[in-house]
Formats: sequence, C-alpha cells, structure tokens
Amino acid sequence: MRHLLPLFLSLLALFAQAQPEVLSTATQTARYRINLAAGELSPISGGSASGRIESLQASIRYGELQLNYSLAPTDDEEQYYLTKLTASLNGQPLLLAPEQIKGDIGRLGNGGAKQATLTGLLDRFINLEGELSITLTAEQWGEFVLPLGINCDEPPTFNGKQRLPYLIAAGVGAASIGVGQLIKQQSDDTYNNEYLTAGSLSEAQPIYEDANNKHHTYLILTYAGSAILAVDAVLYIIRGARHQRRLKLFRQYCEDGRSLGFEPLFELPSGLQPSGRAGFKMTLNF
Repeated sequence: MRHLLPLFLSLLALFAQAQPEVLSTATQTARYRINLAAGELSPISGGSASGRIESLQASIRYGELQLNYSLAPTDDEEQYYLTKLTASLNGQPLLLAPEQIKGDIGRLGNGGAKQATLTGLLDRFINLEGELSITLTAEQWGEFVLPLGINCDEPPTFNGKQRLPYLIAAGVGAASIGVGQLIKQQSDDTYNNEYLTAGSLSEAQPIYEDANNKHHTYLILTYAGSAILAVDAVLYIIRGARHQRRLKLFRQYCEDGRSLGFEPLFELPSGLQPSGRAGFKMTLNF
C-alpha cells in the first residue's frame, strides 16, 4: 500500500497538468442557530455578497437543510465554476457523505442561482442543535486564451496524446475504487473471523479498531475514486465540446470560407496575346 500512494499522487499530478487553471476562488460563510428536529433555524451572521459568491442562505424543508446561493456570471462562456461545501456544528466538522449532498454542489456549471440539499441528517446525526456554520467555496476554472484569432496553419486537434490524461484519470479513479473494495473485504474478514470470535474485550478492542480503520480507508478510496471519475467525465465532455466549436470555426473560415492565394500563370503566344504571358495571378476563393 505504501508503494501505491506515490504512484497515485504522480498520476494525479499528470492529470492536473492537462486541465484548465483555477482563475479565482471565493469563499463565504453563513452561521445559524439550529435545532433541526424542531425545525428551527435562525441566522447569526449571513451570506452577503463575497467576490464571485453573490448570496448564501439556508432553510429547513421537511427535515432537510436546503441551501440557496448565487454565483456571478463567468467572464467567458468557456469558463465554469466548481463549488464545494463544508459545515460544522458547535465548532466540530460535520462529516457528510457525498450521496447526502444533492443539487449543484460539486457539479461544474455557469453563474446564476443555485441550490443544494443536505439529506439524511436526522438519520446520520439524530439531531443538529447548536451553532451551525456553512462555508461555500466557489472556484472559477478556465484557460487563459490570448485573443489572437484563428490560425489557419494549425487546425485544432484533440488526438490520442491529448486524451491520454483523461484516460489515465479514469484508470486512477477505477483503481481507487477497486483497491477500496479489496480493503473492504479485508475489513469484513477481520470483523467476522477475528473480532466476533475474540475471547475477551481486551483482545477484541484492537481487532475492532483495525477493522474500523480499514473500513474508513475503503470509504475514502471509494469516494475519491468516484469523484475523480465524475470530474474526469465532465471535463472530457467540456474539452470535446470546445474542440468541436473550434473545429467548426476552423472549417468555416479556413476551409469553406474566403481565402486569398497565388497561382502560377503561363500562357503560350496566341492571337489575343502575341507575346504570351508568364508569372503569377492572385486568386480569391469564396
């Protein structure tokens, strides 16, 4: 397992080098006094505009925590946001499983009104009571593209070499999930074959901790692998769509559009041109 971690980080670094850059990051925190079981939620400090995050508000709906937030428009149509959410109760982090966060959190998208819902809170925590802190982070992603126009000498490409980082990322995500499944099996075996058959509490306690640690490792690898696969798929679709747009413009202006050129000219002497002609002629194609 120690040898897999450097390889895992190296592959992630290779994948990151091929992706768009973070152009800006905005963070906003809203604090509330909450009693979720009683349906009570009152603001302490709130979600006023903060950089790219225009607003952030929370409300309780049918025992779930609903978040409404708004992001400023991106500077370019090829830029997008990636939003992240963290929460704490009375200063202690709330560990939310990815499947509990529904809506726009963690999805790539443009600016505008967004919504997310934190589900299963009463099942997971029994109740949320005290001071709730919600922090939203919005990363604006994109590429720095100089306005140089269209280069008809270099048609846009999206070849195998350019696709390789996406394939590597997909492999890393799948491998992370696969390793997680193996560790989960080890955790189950440790619990069923060793913990349940232990002769005393002192003997059972370290066995239980070992099985529990393996189970947490399985969860981390599974969530990380799933996140890598999801983000990789979306980035691949965005990259492919951008390539198609650029290819369409290239064909419009460089293949099917107007072009100026020169062609050799050679004419033998004739009645209309007794001396003949030799040289070049300028052509304009439509």
